[in-house]
Amino acid sequence: MALSTQIGGAAICPACPTLQHRADRCYDSPVRVLIVEDEFKSAAYVRKGLSEHGYVADLAGNGEDSLHLAQNSEYDLLDIMLPRPDGWSVLTELRRTGRQTPVLFLTARDSVPDRVKGLDLGADERMRRA
Repeated sequence: MALSTQIGGAAICPACPTLQHRADRCYDSPVRVLIVEDEFKSAAYVRKGLSEHGYVADLAGNGEDSLHLAQNSEYDLLDIMLPRPDGWSVLTELRRTGRQTPVLFLTARDSVPDRVKGLDLGADERMRRA
């Protein structure tokens, strides 16, 4: 699909001029988010909030499941705070295989080395979790 018009950094598709794109991807369907959280109650709470705002949210309870989902589906954001393997390992594997899914680390870890490590591995953003 040729993207002909740029508005504020987002391309507008000639076939659907009201929809925005990122990297030639048309947002004619809901944004998909992968929530990776080993505490089911927390994950369900986040999923409910995202769903109420029009997002499609999938859940994974550990690194192994999250890696499988992220490698086999298209997500617009991957949220990682998990066991087996840890978020850094999942991110490293995603980037190694060429996946450029945006990654947000939601973590209680707040040391400078932890912040730097996540960003160095390819995370797009981090938020401190209370």
